[in-house]
Amino acid sequence: MTMKAGAIATSLYCKPTDKHLLLHFDSAHPANLKKSIVYSQCLRTKRICSDPVDYDRSISSLTGYFLSCGYPIRIIKQGIRKAALINRHDLLTYKIKTPNKRIPLVFEFHPLIPSLARTLKQSFASLKDDPTLSDLFADPPLLALRQPPNLRRLIAPSKLPTSDETTRGNTCCNKQRCQICRHINTGDRVTIPNIKFPLKPPNLNCDSCNVVYIFHCNLCKHGLYIGETGTSFRLRFNNHKKSIRDNAIGFPVAEHFNLPGHALDNLKVTLIASDFVCTENRKRTELIWIMRLQSHLTGLNKDLGLLNQYTFHQTL
Repeated sequence: MTMKAGAIATSLYCKPTDKHLLLHFDSAHPANLKKSIVYSQCLRTKRICSDPVDYDRSISSLTGYFLSCGYPIRIIKQGIRKAALINRHDLLTYKIKTPNKRIPLVFEFHPLIPSLARTLKQSFASLKDDPTLSDLFADPPLLALRQPPNLRRLIAPSKLPTSDETTRGNTCCNKQRCQICRHINTGDRVTIPNIKFPLKPPNLNCDSCNVVYIFHCNLCKHGLYIGETGTSFRLRFNNHKKSIRDNAIGFPVAEHFNLPGHALDNLKVTLIASDFVCTENRKRTELIWIMRLQSHLTGLNKDLGLLNQYTFHQTL
């Protein structure tokens, strides 16, 4: 920032240690993302540089940075020309963003996958024709692509260990009359039969509220059940315990633990999530775990929670 002719002039400043490392063009990212990087960097330069001569000099340097990262000159020129059509005054004017209520549809990106946006646009008509989905999908879903796990994420964690990680794991409340403590899996890592990965449950206990939990049978691999409750887990567990003792018909948990050789003592529980902001968020987490552990196919969950009201879930 300098003073020129009695006015403040701004220019783009780069630290001496700046390596100008941009996303390489050969990386596995969507093509429109790479084009938008060129365009957004040109807009940023135009917004900062008040002097046209300084802007041209900065754009020349920016072109060299993109060329060194493998960007074709054609894509660089397209981004520069597109940014040149926008008035700098409009870039400095605050714009009120309108809320977007379209439902996001998230996929993992892969260069070999065909254009999902084109496929979604062509197939959206079938969603509108379904009477159970026409109100839900008033507008086309918003396609979002996320980066799949890569070597860097597998080798190096994205954050340093914190003190919270030393307090993970379910704990017993140790109340004198508590009947739940003997059923809870304690420890910071819990291994459940028929699940290929260990669970890392948060620091919760018998009195925790607003939770998602897992029941499993320590005798067989078919007694897996995922549930949720907005009240205290103690109350929810007592309801399950009563249905088991009454051998309630139509209750999968009760029916399983009344099978020959089974009893309430064979039931083990792990609290896997809590502190949800709303009921829908909690039920969504329950559905994610049901789908992840396939407990609606090989376990005791007889529906898919949030998706139970829609007929298409039966084909999943």
